[in-house]
Formats: sequence, C-alpha cells, structure tokens
Amino acid sequence: SGGQRQRVAVARALAVEPAVLLLDEPLSALDLKLRQHMRAELKTIQRRTGVTFIYITHDQSEALAMSDRIAVMNAGRIEQVDTPDRLYALPATPFVAGFVGEQNSYRGRVVETADGYAAVDTPIGRIRGRCAQPVAVGAAALAMVRPERVGLVGDRETANRFEAHLTNRVLEGPVVTHEFAMDGGTMVAQAPNLGIRSHWLASVHAIGFDADDAVVFPVEASDA
Repeated sequence: SGGQRQRVAVARALAVEPAVLLLDEPLSALDLKLRQHMRAELKTIQRRTGVTFIYITHDQSEALAMSDRIAVMNAGRIEQVDTPDRLYALPATPFVAGFVGEQNSYRGRVVETADGYAAVDTPIGRIRGRCAQPVAVGAAALAMVRPERVGLVGDRETANRFEAHLTNRVLEGPVVTHEFAMDGGTMVAQAPNLGIRSHWLASVHAIGFDADDAVVFPVEASDA
C-alpha cells in the first residue's frame, strides 16, 4: 500500500542517522484517511528520533497539523516564519493571511486609528480590526476576517455588525458554510453543524464579529 511504502522510505532514510530529513510532498498520493494517519505517524517518529524534518507541502491544513514552525513562501521569498498558532491568528502579510486558511477580504480606506486598531470604510460598510502593519488615516487598506470568526449576533453589541441575507448553505459534515449577501458585497461564515434546527436556517440575519477577529493591512503590502 502507499502507506507501507512511505514507512519503508522513511525507515531507510533514518537508518543513516541524518541530522535533517527532507520530506517533499510525501503524502500527496494518499487518500484522505490514510494521509491523516500517516501525518500522525510521521509526527510521532520525528519526536521519538529527534531528527529535524523539513516538510514541504502545499496543503495548508497539513502544514498546520504537522509543524512546530512554518515558513510561508511567496514567489521564492519567505513572508513569515512562525508557530502554527501565531501564523494562523497573527499573519504578517495579506498573502499569508489569504494563503493559510480562508478569509473574507474587503478593500477600503482608513477613517480612524487608535491603540493598534483601525476603522476601514469598505463597500459593505465600516470594518474595525487589529492593525497587522502601521496604517494612516486616509490610506487605502485591506480588511480581512476569517469565516469561522463571523457569527450570528442578534441584539448583542459588537464592533462589526451587518444585516445580511443567507444565499447558500453548504454542509461539510461537522462544519456548515453559510454564504451571505448584503449591500455592497458578500460574506462567508462557518459554524459547527448543530443540525437542521440550527438558527442559521432563517433567511435574514444580523451577522458580525469583534474587532480582535479582523485584521487590517495597508493595500501597498498586498500582491492581490
């Protein structure tokens, strides 16, 4: 099987007691369940042997699951090196923010800045978020928020709030993706699957997110 071949290849490579082992897309040919099993097995082998593994992959989920530190490259240049948690929660550039995981992205202009936060006027309305890089009032900016950070807010006070119409619902097992339309654009939200009685099934919603859940970049830093 593919998994057995991978085990034999890793065992042979480790037999010579290398200081570093390079693994270039080692699991790309395996099906999902076997790939998940082999990820856990490789991680266990690495910790048991203490050998440094340099693991090359285009699968962002695999990189997050396997790594102690991740380097994200763009056009041959490293944009950020960090732990998986910090890379996902605190991306240093728009490319990293968009490449690792999903984002709702909105261009606009900065209208306020204070204490490391900025307010950006965008086509869907004003978005308040953390400044990943310095931005100035009047400057063009990009505001980004991950779908899993967008939720139903009801009457709760929140920094970012929008009236939206549910246009599509995609069931992905334990996670449900909701697509919304609003004046000036769209927004995607993800939530745990709570069954068919979920409050998400209504057609009109107040959706939103906290300022800490959005990140603001100067447009000049984006390759988009």
